[in-house]
This record gives sequence, C-alpha cells and structure tokens, in this order.
Amino acid sequence: MIENMQKLDLADFILRHLYSSDKSYCASGRALVIELNRQDGIELTYEQVEAALTYLHDRELIDSIVSVGRQLHHISLSIKGEDLVTAGYGVRDLARRNTNSYINNTTIQGDVEQFVQGDHNTVVQNKAATADELLENVLRLLENHNETAAIKEAREVKQEGGIRAALKYLADKAFGGGFTYAGTVVTQQVIAILPQITQALS
Repeated sequence: MIENMQKLDLADFILRHLYSSDKSYCASGRALVIELNRQDGIELTYEQVEAALTYLHDRELIDSIVSVGRQLHHISLSIKGEDLVTAGYGVRDLARRNTNSYINNTTIQGDVEQFVQGDHNTVVQNKAATADELLENVLRLLENHNETAAIKEAREVKQEGGIRAALKYLADKAFGGGFTYAGTVVTQQVIAILPQITQALS
C-alpha cells in the first residue's frame, strides 16, 4: 500500500509526480497532500508528505521557499531532480550510490563545465559544450581506463538509438555493476557528468 511506503519511496513518488505534472509548481505541502490523495485515491498524511519533501529539499532535488517552522511552499522540481528522473533513476538510487555530492561538484556558475580526468587529476574544461562533446569526454575518460568494451557498446547504442540511448547505457553501467576496469572514482566522475549531458540536450 502506498500509505505505508517508506520515506525514500514516498520521496521518489513525489519526485515523479512533480515531473509528470503539467503545473509549474505546487503551492504547499498541504496542497500536495490533497492533490496526491485526490489524484491517486490514497491516504497520505501531511506529516508523511512534509518529511519526504524536506528530504528532497535538503538534497536539492526540489526547489521551494522555506517558511518559519520549515514548511515548504512553491514546490517545484529542480534541475537536479529532473535530471535524476530523466536518466531513469530515483531517490533510492541516489541514496544507495551517494552520488549527491558528485553531481553538485560538477556544476559551476557561468559557461565553464569541468571534470577531473585520469590519475593525475587533469582538469578538462568545456565552454558551452554540446551533448556530443560531453559524451566524447566521458568516453575518453573511460578509454584512459581501458574500458574499450564499454566504449564500443556505447558508440553502437548511440548509432542505433541516439545520444539519449547511449546516456541510458552509461547510466545503467555506472549505477549497476559498474565498469570492468574503471574504479569507483572514475565511475563517480561518469555519474557526475551525466546530468550535464541531459541538460545540454534540452
């Protein structure tokens, strides 16, 4: 039953609801409770929804105005939250992989995006990089760590289904079993750049 779901599951449910909503925002937590209960025929409490919203807000997956008493108003999906849903993942994936800090660390004000490449921490900068350029940077990073099979597969998937298909393939590898030779640090770097590719596509 949805009424008895855990906080992470409810947070994910709310995130997907905001993603699929045609409104720009929800006025408040109380309004969201009414909306969810009416639309989905469930019985969520204000406390359940507010706890899940606070969890999402603290991880910058939603944008909102926080009033006195930590009540949230003008709730909308953040770019980071939209990237997570668009990539086909949820709140539990983010918590399990602890990718929160890595996604945050790739965002730089202005038109310069950068990520660390290789064992010598060489910084690669891309001014207004396209999605194709960012994807090529990820593939070069993997090539530096002998992930030739993953690179070949990603290129084939891209040729058959486009860049979004290649993005999903890389996300599945990174969040799933990981890469064969690239270690945790490289995998985290790949995870960090995926939202930037998604954003460049929009």
